Amino acid sequence: MDKFLDKFDPSISEVKDWAYDENLYFIEQDEDLVLHSTKYITALMELASDPNCPKGDYCLSILSYYSQILLAKRLVDEVIKARQQMLEYNLPLIGKVQKWRTDFLNLVDLISNPRPIDEIEADQIARQLIVGDYRILEFKKLGILHFGIFEYSASAINYIEYLYINPKTANWKLSKFNRLSDISEI
Repeated sequence: MDKFLDKFDPSISEVKDWAYDENLYFIEQDEDLVLHSTKYITALMELASDPNCPKGDYCLSILSYYSQILLAKRLVDEVIKARQQMLEYNLPLIGKVQKWRTDFLNLVDLISNPRPIDEIEADQIARQLIVGDYRILEFKKLGILHFGIFEYSASAINYIEYLYINPKTANWKLSKFNRLSDISEI
């Protein structure tokens, strides 16, 4: 029988209890959003790396989507906190969690140390930022705009995101629902 904690700010202990109980939920709808906070990153990494955790894949999907949001929107303060937690984490990680961590840290490095990238790398970054491994969206490269900026979209019924990447600096900007009219500052 399903149990709901009606928790919007669970403790780490409650997160671990939740992860090992397939019938336990924080809230009825969109419970993954409850865990979109840097304070849960290390617990979710640990749970996602435990082959005995019934919600391990779900924990990784939460980490993946949360980190996509932080990076795509360039929420620098939160990105720095997340990076620090990941670097301090010293428990073993399974392959797919290690890949997620490496991908995240590589994108953080691009924010901290801008550099030119080629078109193939821009395509990979765009896919990672607006689709990733867990979102079911149609990904398209829309073309190259003036200033050489690449334009991408990810969409589903009644939803679309646009991402713009400047290959000269690896800088990017996200826009939901509407194309950007001014891309000169990217």
